[in-house]
Amino acid sequence: MTKRRPQKHKLRFSRSILHPLADKFLSFTIDVSLIIGGHWWGTSKGTRNGLSRNKTSPLSLGNPLLRMYTRLLGPAFLRVGGTEADRIRYGFCREALAPGASPSITPPTADASYTPPEHVFTLKKKLWKQLADYCQSTELRLVFTVAAGPEARDQKGNWRRQDTERLLQYTARKKIPVAAWELGNEVNAYPFLWGLKNRVSARQYAHDFKNFAALCQRWTPQALRVGPAS
Repeated sequence: MTKRRPQKHKLRFSRSILHPLADKFLSFTIDVSLIIGGHWWGTSKGTRNGLSRNKTSPLSLGNPLLRMYTRLLGPAFLRVGGTEADRIRYGFCREALAPGASPSITPPTADASYTPPEHVFTLKKKLWKQLADYCQSTELRLVFTVAAGPEARDQKGNWRRQDTERLLQYTARKKIPVAAWELGNEVNAYPFLWGLKNRVSARQYAHDFKNFAALCQRWTPQALRVGPAS
């Protein structure tokens, strides 16, 4: 048997630009658990439903050193999402209308008295404004994942818009810049996290996304609407 000699290939270098990349091509994610002080699994020895059994301390978004290092990565998109994004509620109960909008939409007060279970966290106004300030001061454009998990659905499995609408209304009223909203994190993993009864079919998600996109278009028309990571 004769052995084939390995072929030699010559590399040719050129100074011509084949294709320019966007200045935000290299972007990154911060898991929402690290923002809100949730069940971040990074150093945990035990997990449950895809999350750590222990809570972590939230990031200090005002930390000068963190902001200095972040600026070195900008400009970029910052996606704030992760498994726990589907369990978070939003503490924005005051009603508000976007500039120029008519009050024809039903005020989202149907579940204003809702008390979340212990494993559900609430994103409050103060933290939301801190996140927005962190992004603006470090040349980051925010991509935020809103909840589409069991806590955000009715008994028939339909996505409830009320909680997200409060977040969108507040964001519009305060003119907080958001580059894109994402509906749900890894929706295809719901059966593994919460059981088959919480599975969301492709047809159901398409229906949910249509309502979600219309909601985003009404309150923050400048922001993109994106589907879930998977």
